[in-house]
Amino acid sequence: MSSNWEVSTTSHKGRYIRAKLPLTRGTLVLKSDPFAYTVTNKQKALRCSACLKASEGLRGCGRCKKLYFCNSQCQRRAWPRHKQECKAICASQKVALDAMSIVCHAVWRAAADKKTLFDSDFGVLQSNRRLQSTDDDVAQAPTAMLIRTYLESSGIEASQIPSIGDAMNALSVIKTNSFTILDDEMMECGVGIYPLASNFNHSCDPNVVITFNGFELQARLIRNVHTGDEMTISYIDNAKPREERRNQLRKQYYFNCDCSLCGDTQMDDTHLAFRCQQRVGGNQCDAMVPFDDGKQLVGDDALCSQGHVQSITGDRMNSTAQHLDDKITEAKSVSESDRAIQMCDEVMCTGRKILFKYNTQLTAISSATCDIAINHGRFDKAYDYGMDGTRGLYRILSDGFDPRLGIQEKGRGICERGG
Repeated sequence: MSSNWEVSTTSHKGRYIRAKLPLTRGTLVLKSDPFAYTVTNKQKALRCSACLKASEGLRGCGRCKKLYFCNSQCQRRAWPRHKQECKAICASQKVALDAMSIVCHAVWRAAADKKTLFDSDFGVLQSNRRLQSTDDDVAQAPTAMLIRTYLESSGIEASQIPSIGDAMNALSVIKTNSFTILDDEMMECGVGIYPLASNFNHSCDPNVVITFNGFELQARLIRNVHTGDEMTISYIDNAKPREERRNQLRKQYYFNCDCSLCGDTQMDDTHLAFRCQQRVGGNQCDAMVPFDDGKQLVGDDALCSQGHVQSITGDRMNSTAQHLDDKITEAKSVSESDRAIQMCDEVMCTGRKILFKYNTQLTAISSATCDIAINHGRFDKAYDYGMDGTRGLYRILSDGFDPRLGIQEKGRGICERGG
């Protein structure tokens, strides 16, 4: 696969991956096992710490009693990377937090290779600590000290334990280079370090998508590329509105995104637009009411994309949209099925009336109501609610080749069969 692409470097981009020859959509361009990985704390009792599979019949480690495995084979396979963690857990009677845990696993992996952390493959990854605020730097110091204490109790040589400064640098590396490992339902299950895949730069309109088979990372083209084209992935949820995306990228990755999607104000209009409130031929107009400078214009001076004057105020539309989120939160806590479904019906009815079909909020409430209906065994309703997700925003992102769309289609198929 690496014969299809190469890692290049420029003063502006740093390292990046570009195609060495024309490649078609669907091409698997990279498969990579992690340098280090760990199951997330929330999933530790639910998933095998070796293969990351979820199972009801997991068996706990007989020593630390904190991590779980599918069977003895998984436990034996994990032992070379679990033995130091097992000692540290037994000594402290605590499981490390996610960021702390992945740094420790990286140190243990380097130690197994007879190297220090920054002399290993981990050392090629960029730290943006110099760009952090003083407050962020100070906030990392206690975690760095805990990392040293945890590693000291794990039994590795003192020379392989990073200094406080190096531990803080490692935390900064994790912040900008770690990958959230997702299962085949796109649910978070682990955190991993993949040095080669970290060469992919970000675009909100990427031509590569990352998925996982267990802990194995797979990078696949979702658009055709030509010789010399850069291959990019999205570091964040690119279905969010432009300013939310750019703020998250500045906060976590310390750069201003100037990709094609961030420069496309028309696309941002669709992410946030309301639906036209006028009726045409007895039916509600399906056109969008666009944005201007990030502020919704609804009223006498606003027209939908078909030229219809709007007769409802922006404040009222925004208030109604906020009410939908509150109603979803309430519906999630309702145990009585008929009442929960009634609330979901009300949310979807209102959402479909006021939100444009590609609005991010409509996509979100479609997914949320679908999940609520599934939890109550109402697969007919879940199928109906899920329609807005499969016809919505994910359909136009990445030319319709988006894993999230696949998950929604799969969910609708399950609902259509009645579970």
